Amino acid sequence: MSSMILKDRQPFADSISSAHKIIPQYRFSSCDFARAEQFVAYDNEFAAFGRSRLPPGRYARDGFCAQRVGYLLNGLRVVLGETEAYSFSQVQRPGLATDWGHWVMILRMRGWADVDIEGNSIRFEGYAVEVRHEDQSRCGHLSGGESLFLYLPREKFVGIERLLDGLAQAANSVRAHPLLGCYLGAMGRVLVNSTEADAVSLADATLSMVRASISYSKDAIAEAEMPIMAARFEFARKYIDRNIDSPALSPDGIAAFLAVSRRQLYKIFDSHGGVYSYILTRRLEAAFREILASRGECSISRVAENYGFTDMARFSRAFRARFDCCPTELRVMARREVDRNSFLCWLRGDGPETDVA
Repeated sequence: MSSMILKDRQPFADSISSAHKIIPQYRFSSCDFARAEQFVAYDNEFAAFGRSRLPPGRYARDGFCAQRVGYLLNGLRVVLGETEAYSFSQVQRPGLATDWGHWVMILRMRGWADVDIEGNSIRFEGYAVEVRHEDQSRCGHLSGGESLFLYLPREKFVGIERLLDGLAQAANSVRAHPLLGCYLGAMGRVLVNSTEADAVSLADATLSMVRASISYSKDAIAEAEMPIMAARFEFARKYIDRNIDSPALSPDGIAAFLAVSRRQLYKIFDSHGGVYSYILTRRLEAAFREILASRGECSISRVAENYGFTDMARFSRAFRARFDCCPTELRVMARREVDRNSFLCWLRGDGPETDVA
């Protein structure tokens, strides 16, 4: 089997153009094949995990849109997938049944899956998370939609292996805490906008959330809250900075980006003075940098407008409260001629570069 590189379209629209964003380690797209070969290519690529069958009335010649993108997060593997509807069946793999490697958690981010577990048909949709052993195949039906697959190494869960094994083998009577589905859904939405620097904190938060959600321990859930909140705040901060000059920047937009409720959003920013206060502060800091970088040649009203301030008096008051000077005073200071060899210019990168032995 060979994995193909996506050529024509990327799943889950990517709004970051950064050389340091998390790079997918794996890509597959049926779009790389001729229309009549797309379904067969998909079935062959993932045959080790079950065989696929098209719904009644659909034929391979009709084509089949499917793609998967895999990311590596500090030892955790996360796969985002998007497919049309199909059915899947079990495959027999002798010799693997007693040597479980990873567990896999599956969240249907959009759509649903009816899965046969111990003779019962269980529907997974919304925030319900299906847990399997990596080497375990099942029968069922999948609607068209998006799915997230989280592969969990056994060595990361020493002491609670039985809990995960129980979830992988149980039917409807045993489920992970619903907070896990909420978290995984939010993580899936922000993953493609993440950078390599985010990978460690994102992996830590995910491991903490998984441990807490499968143990149903109040202490574990409380312990998981800190890294999860920190990771969400970091994603929110970067989203705000990327959209700092956008009139559409708002708490509702940030909440939608993080896939959290407004109540959860306020909790994320509770220790940072609140989401409105944080946005205001970041916009004032951006205005300060622009005035300084222009050496006083910019229009104060234009700078204010660029960062969402339509009331100049309010902008000036907020600016003074934050920096202990008004915008025009900063512009006067910025206009002063500065020695190009000064420390300030060196910090700005304006002066000549000098290597110090």
